[in-house]
Amino acid sequence: MVDSAGRPVALVDPARVAAVPPERRPWLAVDAVARGLDSVPALPVGADGERVLETVRTHPGAQYVVTAGEDVVGVLHIADLAQLLEPKRKTNT
Repeated sequence: MVDSAGRPVALVDPARVAAVPPERRPWLAVDAVARGLDSVPALPVGADGERVLETVRTHPGAQYVVTAGEDVVGVLHIADLAQLLEPKRKTNT
């Protein structure tokens, strides 16, 4: 989610969205299924594998904000990281 100036302020949580019955979704405010960026762990662009794994261990979660300085440049989904580390393993995505 972005604010009126176009700055990222929150991430929509796919698990929260999936938990909302389809018939309720048109009336649900997006912030009800989002997490503020201040509560999402961040990883800098170019972080090495050790740094990524340490962040995942100390801040378990489904999403990690990827930053370049103050800018949000991406989102790392833990399922994607798991697929990269164990490509032959099936995931629930």
